[in-house]
Amino acid sequence: MRISKSILKMSCCLVGIAVLSLVVFAQGDDQMVFRQAFLDSLVTLDPAATHTHRDWIMMFQIYETLLQYEPTSLTELKPVLATKVPTVENGLISEDGLTYTFPLRRGVKFQDGTD
Repeated sequence: MRISKSILKMSCCLVGIAVLSLVVFAQGDDQMVFRQAFLDSLVTLDPAATHTHRDWIMMFQIYETLLQYEPTSLTELKPVLATKVPTVENGLISEDGLTYTFPLRRGVKFQDGTD
């Protein structure tokens, strides 16, 4: 019993070291650089075309969404770049359901610094 607990502890330590070695932060001139190693190549960075967990992990580091799910729900949304979640009741979804309006947060900039 004692040997198996020691092996389990050592295995957990080795897995932890391996995971930490895959993610590296490097300090640049005026910016932080995030580097993450993957065993396979990314399939795509197109959010409409991806189907792999690995692609989603990388896209969450690059893209900001209008809305996202509440952490404890599969149905409740919360605003991210939008300031409100559109509903028919708040007038941000048209009566026919064809037009959605997303009011955007102020001060959000593109990666090149433009508004």
